[in-house]
Amino acid sequence: MRKRALSREGCRLFSSGMLQHQGRQLFCSLFSSDYDDRLNSVLTSCRLSTKVLCTLTDQPSLQQHLDTAVVQTIKLIISEHGKKLTKRNMAKNYNFFLDIMNHALNTDDHQTACLMFMAQTHPIIQELSLKMPKKNQTYLENSKNRHGCGFAGFKQHVQEFKWSRRMEYLPSLYAIHTWCQLCHKKGLDTSEIDNMMEIYKYIFRGELMPLYHTQNITIQDLIKI
Repeated sequence: MRKRALSREGCRLFSSGMLQHQGRQLFCSLFSSDYDDRLNSVLTSCRLSTKVLCTLTDQPSLQQHLDTAVVQTIKLIISEHGKKLTKRNMAKNYNFFLDIMNHALNTDDHQTACLMFMAQTHPIIQELSLKMPKKNQTYLENSKNRHGCGFAGFKQHVQEFKWSRRMEYLPSLYAIHTWCQLCHKKGLDTSEIDNMMEIYKYIFRGELMPLYHTQNITIQDLIKI
């Protein structure tokens, strides 16, 4: 199966961090370079946006950013220009984002890895019964085991983040946000995590890529495609 990277819409949604930090040449490479170059360009943009999200943990808009990114990623897998793709092309798109998830996990961009996991395991994607690559289950299990899964409140990932103490380690904001909300409901102290996240506000700057704030579609809209 010939590898497929991003549609023009995908390039736009993943573009803003690259335009600000890497210049127009990197953005253009999404259209003209080979699969690995496109993969690396998206990973760069995702990592930059993860850093920005780390500065927004006390902002009411965080949950909306996180939800929007999942919906937009699902949309990129199943459609192009508002039209549903063939299952063959959906599978190619799925495979591209599966590679994004695996590379992000291996380079400690856990927000991006978690985003891709949540999109790819969403019922809308699972019900398509796409032809998955052999690596699919291995990659998904690796991500699930590393993050502790949402059903457990991401406790495993939060503990790993506490122990890492490395600026190169970027946590999943899905995990941090969910875990803190659960702790607040139970009256538990989150000051250690709050203090760790506070540091990012002084060292990270930038803008979120459109994937996190383009609100032009809902889950209900995706079902109708």
